[in-house]
Amino acid sequence: GVLLIGDLPFMVNQESADVWARQNEFDIHKEVGAPPDAFSETGQKWGLPAPFYFLELLIGFVQAFVFTLLVSVYIGLICNHGDDHDAAHAGHKEAAH
Repeated sequence: GVLLIGDLPFMVNQESADVWARQNEFDIHKEVGAPPDAFSETGQKWGLPAPFYFLELLIGFVQAFVFTLLVSVYIGLICNHGDDHDAAHAGHKEAAH
């Protein structure tokens, strides 16, 4: 089953209802953006408030990655199981003739 602990607003505008309702979870004096690079010497400001719950976001991303990995492995096992069964069955038919 899936357990939902809470709703985490992600990439919300500083003036959004999520930020207004959860002011203790955001630092509206800081903005999320991109650091300076070859394309922009000053970096980028996205106008998004910095959340205080970086650890919760990190845990959520890790959980999503692990879930995706497990689903991929499961699908791979199912797909390979059919191939192994067909190959074994074909070998059995050749031995019978």
